[in-house]
Amino acid sequence: LAQTPAGSITPAGADVPAVWHLGRVTGDLERIIAFYHDLLGLGLRGARNQPRLFASNKINNEFVNAPPQAEYRAAFLPIPGASAATEPQSQIYLEAFEYRNIDRRQIIRALANPGVSSLRLLVRDLDKVLEAARTAGVAIITAGGVPVAVPAPAGLAGTARAIMIRDPDGYPVELMQVTPAPPSVAPDASNVLGAQMSVVVSDLSASLNFYRRFIGSDLQTWEGDGWQQNEAFSQLRSIPDAEYRTAAA
Repeated sequence: LAQTPAGSITPAGADVPAVWHLGRVTGDLERIIAFYHDLLGLGLRGARNQPRLFASNKINNEFVNAPPQAEYRAAFLPIPGASAATEPQSQIYLEAFEYRNIDRRQIIRALANPGVSSLRLLVRDLDKVLEAARTAGVAIITAGGVPVAVPAPAGLAGTARAIMIRDPDGYPVELMQVTPAPPSVAPDASNVLGAQMSVVVSDLSASLNFYRRFIGSDLQTWEGDGWQQNEAFSQLRSIPDAEYRTAAA
């Protein structure tokens, strides 16, 4: 679809009004809640200790191409600062699913492979959350195990420090502190100020073309300064030194 000739896809425009959630499949829902809610500071819909029971739904199973016998349970973790919506069901959140009665296996891919995604959480105090992560025995991806100075994300001014860790399923999560702190609608007591998604692609131009036509003219994009090499970026993601280029939307 990304390489379909221009003009053959009708721009969606206002048909794509908002981002809603990031879906994650997990091997253990309780571990995911402990990681993202208790440790990192995401919200949680429903009581912390409420039972989260397995269920089966034919339509949902068909939607994710799961076999009919699959059962699942889910947790919804609103991301502070990612949305100004006050109604929980309208906020941008991490949606975690745990399945049973189906074959499952963990896959951990190198962060340079096309298709690999990661979640970046913007935080007020990186050292505070990193200390808690170390105490909890969280796996660290960044070479050397310490934060590195990296360019601030597109659209944000200031300097940035970041480190990448893995959640209990091995999914990569980047923790970044930008100084001065960017504007945020997150509560004053929240250490999390917002979030961004990152995905590695095999063809940056084709991917930008896809999202521009899929979302429509409402999509704002920023492109980096072409191919570049940055030792800190390679250290952050623990990949060999290589050239890379970036864009943001």
